[in-house]
Amino acid sequence: MRYTAIRLSASTSTPRKGVLVRAPFALKTALVRETARRGVSLNDVAVGLLADALGVDYTPTGRKSPLPG
Repeated sequence: MRYTAIRLSASTSTPRKGVLVRAPFALKTALVRETARRGVSLNDVAVGLLADALGVDYTPTGRKSPLPG
């Protein structure tokens, strides 16, 4: 698997609980589709998929959020 154009950054200007991800358009689109299908937050979907892939336990927050633009 090739990982390119992915940068993780955390905002230091205001407290935030989420992680901002700059990712290719196709990845964002797939995440938004999966978020809509599951009816949960984008962070829960993204972190859950990553945790599954890495074999790490993850308990989703269960928050619902509007679909990202």
